[in-house]
Amino acid sequence: FLSFFMFTEQIRQGIALCIILYAMQYIAKEKKILFVVYVIIASFFHISAILTLLYLFMLKSNKASMIKFMILSFTLTSVLLYSLYNPSLFSWIPFVGDKISAYAYLFSDKNIGFWTYVFQSKLIYLYFLLFVLLYLKRNANAGIFSG
Repeated sequence: FLSFFMFTEQIRQGIALCIILYAMQYIAKEKKILFVVYVIIASFFHISAILTLLYLFMLKSNKASMIKFMILSFTLTSVLLYSLYNPSLFSWIPFVGDKISAYAYLFSDKNIGFWTYVFQSKLIYLYFLLFVLLYLKRNANAGIFSG
């Protein structure tokens, strides 16, 4: 049963990703409303598609919008990681609270604290490195799809 569930999860995430990639053309054309509509449609397949609304902060190629994007992304990532150790934070949201509680239960077997988990997670360092590289690349190219 679990393998079937995991397979369908990947298919749903793939469909949402395809919709988001298709919607990226509307960012380049500065049609924000149409992009948001496609993000909402993609979120019906996988809720993580809502995170792509942060791309709207990358429309302008100035330093302030990129810093806003980085701060919002870091804050969102921190809140989501914190919620894995405190699932009651989102328990009032019907579907999301249940998902986070299930993920928290899976991670509770490790018996480590929040900050230990954050600093031992290689994904966090990769995420931070990616932000730095994108920021440096964006300054070099200043185009909308440069990072």
